[in-house]
Amino acid sequence: MHLFILIDYIIQGRQIPKIMSGGLIRVEPSKLSGEIRLPPSKSHALRWLILASMDFESSTEIQMHEIGEDVQTMIDGLSKLGISIKNSTVIGGPLHPPDDFIDAKNSGTALRFLMAQVAFAGIHCQFDGDTSLRARPHEKFLTSLGSPISGLPFRVYPLRNNEKIIIDIGETSQFISASMLATPRLNQPIEIESISEGVSNKHAELTWTLCKETGAKVPGLPWDVRCPERVEIPADASMASFPKILDLSVSNMPAPIDSIGHDISENENGVYDLTNANDLISPLSAKLCLTHGGLITGASHAMFKESNRIEKTVELLQNFSLECQMTSDGLKMPGGQVPMRPERIVETYEDHRLQMTAVALGCLTGAVIRGANAHNIAWPSYLKQLEGCGANIIHDDQNDDPMNG
Repeated sequence: MHLFILIDYIIQGRQIPKIMSGGLIRVEPSKLSGEIRLPPSKSHALRWLILASMDFESSTEIQMHEIGEDVQTMIDGLSKLGISIKNSTVIGGPLHPPDDFIDAKNSGTALRFLMAQVAFAGIHCQFDGDTSLRARPHEKFLTSLGSPISGLPFRVYPLRNNEKIIIDIGETSQFISASMLATPRLNQPIEIESISEGVSNKHAELTWTLCKETGAKVPGLPWDVRCPERVEIPADASMASFPKILDLSVSNMPAPIDSIGHDISENENGVYDLTNANDLISPLSAKLCLTHGGLITGASHAMFKESNRIEKTVELLQNFSLECQMTSDGLKMPGGQVPMRPERIVETYEDHRLQMTAVALGCLTGAVIRGANAHNIAWPSYLKQLEGCGANIIHDDQNDDPMNG
């Protein structure tokens, strides 16, 4: 297995540029066949990076066959806080206030995990992000941490109340995961109280499972973190939904225990409950339009992702002449639809899952899509792998008039 020089963007000896997602790509109708290899799970990777940064006794080698921008953002943030990450190895230690701000770029998960690390460690740090992350709500977690409420850029201060933290889990599980992961940075127990009805519960369960694997006994009780010497990150099950649009097979589906709720199936009434898997909403909606239709429920928290994914998924599908209607907590679509080539540029709003859905549909109909490199956030090899299966994808620097070819 090839290992990655995580800190320098080196993948299999080839340097990967930092993400610039705003350009155009033109996709022409193609006949695709073959097999796709899913990227490593960023949910697992981000959690293991945090845990490894708190193992003061030994280093941890984190193995991934490719790395996306969200994971690199976490690596950069931990490095700025004083954690040594070289090649694929993390050496844990105390955190130190950085000389400069931490740029969380597009990664809400990295931002929230690092916010908790800073607050629980009793230091302060300035955070910022890209335009997409600046537009997302941050007030609830800032309130939980006791830091001043502000939009990005903002500063996080030492935890105001070391005895109790109240977490609203109604929009995301990231706040509760961040708090559980940060507990070893405290020198005393803390009561972690959750309010509202939880969403993305499988991600919170993953967090606690990994915490227990490293020595945790009770949520809120600090523990001496002991990570394995070597951690191999499993494949990201949520990414299998994109090749499924094109009926491509997957070579490395993870075991159900590592799928974090993304191995869903419809119930007897054709209903898909995404309470624990809202990342699937865009590609699943596209696939249902092309096949037997269905109803997606439990996805209201998808409004708080990189874009309002409920609203923007409807817009995306309409670009391809696919009918889809918003409901109170999801989407409803008839089946047996035939997509058509969009007449205008398909906007993807700096949201990698919208872009990846648009590219898959574009392989069926043709399309010009804005957000040429948005997939690098989670799956840098996505376009190359599709091309290897027969996709005809042209970047705007290869073509003067992408709309007309």
